[in-house]
Amino acid sequence: MKIKALSSLLTLFLLTPVLASAASVSWNGRYRIEGHDIRGYDLDGGEKNYLIHHLSLSPKIIVKDDIIIRARFDVFNNKNYGVSTNQVGAFIGSPANSSSSTSASFDDSEVIAETMSLENVAATQLYLTWLNENGAFIAGRAPKQFGLGLSHNAGTGEFDHWMDTHDIIGYKFIAGNHTFTPYYGKKTEGSVVDRADVNIMTLHYEYQNPDSGLVIGVYWEKTNSSDKIDSTTSVFGGTPTTAYEPELRSFYLKQKYEWYDLELEGGFLSGNTGVLKSGNKVSFESSGFLANFAFDFAKDFHLDARIGYASGDDPGTTNFEGFYMDRNLDVGLLMFNHRLGKSDLDLLGTSVGGSSVTGVDNEYISNTLFLAPKLTWGTSERWKYDVTLLWAKLNQAPVSGIDTALGTEIDFGVSYRPNDATLVRFEAGYLLSGKAFEGNSSSNPSNNAYIISGKAAISF
Repeated sequence: MKIKALSSLLTLFLLTPVLASAASVSWNGRYRIEGHDIRGYDLDGGEKNYLIHHLSLSPKIIVKDDIIIRARFDVFNNKNYGVSTNQVGAFIGSPANSSSSTSASFDDSEVIAETMSLENVAATQLYLTWLNENGAFIAGRAPKQFGLGLSHNAGTGEFDHWMDTHDIIGYKFIAGNHTFTPYYGKKTEGSVVDRADVNIMTLHYEYQNPDSGLVIGVYWEKTNSSDKIDSTTSVFGGTPTTAYEPELRSFYLKQKYEWYDLELEGGFLSGNTGVLKSGNKVSFESSGFLANFAFDFAKDFHLDARIGYASGDDPGTTNFEGFYMDRNLDVGLLMFNHRLGKSDLDLLGTSVGGSSVTGVDNEYISNTLFLAPKLTWGTSERWKYDVTLLWAKLNQAPVSGIDTALGTEIDFGVSYRPNDATLVRFEAGYLLSGKAFEGNSSSNPSNNAYIISGKAAISF
């Protein structure tokens, strides 16, 4: 399968000159490499260090002036997550056919092998845009983004590790400063001879006024499965009996002023999980908010005053109150980026989302209230410096008797741009852990932790 994927990508490259004779074809992409050293991720002296790298390639085919086909290929992906649509990047250090056994074969030895493993290529996007006088018809697997990226984040930043995509057919109506996009999406296609599908209906409205600097966005998304979803048991407990029908309502506001900007996004999740627990229906009742006040208060000085809230699941109720912000939303280097503390202490309630202490950037912002002011200043166009102070607390204690203080983290960063295409960044962060990590036992470790990182991204 990997060889077929590589062959397909190579064929596309070879066909580019042929396609160019009938259409305009251009490529862009990004190569990223990172190194991280985390000490005390378990708040007990444990170490986690790794190197990762990743390449994304995005062809744009202009068939006619009004017909555009876009695609994306991700090269060297992280196989530890079970999904190929992340952009975490493959670990540096993966010999072919490696095994920890005492095999006498060189090819099977992770110590002696002289050939590295074959990495996979993932085709993560492919969609058509057909422009016309009143808007554009869109169909295919497209990136998914709304507002600040609270719930849906396409992952377009230099060091974003995740991406949201959806399979859709829709039309984007444009009327002056207003855009309105209704579309039908399909999350799961069951057997073509039955109705075991998961469908999504979405309405996305946006108003942009470049003169006043005002942007208003409204987003509504309704998911519906035609039958019960057995996998919901592992997330919500109980027994799946009816259709899975969550409903997301989000709003976004941005207002630019002379010397400061305001951005705000909120999300409300309701609807049916399709699960019965102790004879009671389990419904979604969760919400999240993210606000950023940006100030340019002096030459080359910029302050982002960020505040966020995400509800947490209350174990004393039947309903599910946990709200999960997108994993691309990073407010700290350690907190809400890496799972911290004892492995079985799930303070944020994010284990059901795949979070683990041994994972790479797979933690969510959930069950918390946080403040994260970030000051950025520069000595030139090429050199920028920043410092972030992050304070956070739990909203909902997973069990009684737990302190709600998650702690305080201070992060430092240095960014260097040797040219317009390259960003080099060095980071360091230190966490003063809160008593929440002690859980309901003083024997649980709650020492401090720190991280040192270096990374580079080349965009083209």
